[in-house]
Amino acid sequence: MKRCTNCEVEKELDSTNFFRTHRGFIVNLKKIREIKHLDNGGMDLKVDGVENIDVPVSRSKVKDLKTIFKI
Repeated sequence: MKRCTNCEVEKELDSTNFFRTHRGFIVNLKKIREIKHLDNGGMDLKVDGVENIDVPVSRSKVKDLKTIFKI
């Protein structure tokens, strides 16, 4: 089995359905159930199927995510 980097995986995914929130996280946009706005300008996501973990959104990606969700 070939190991892939997140960059390689990201290139293969449909950008209308998947979003790289942080260097270690790529999420399915349809699975996001809650967006938490943080005091430091960042965001955390609650994602269906991922319990007890808030998926971080890097501050450099916040603007892109707001555009996608029109918030």
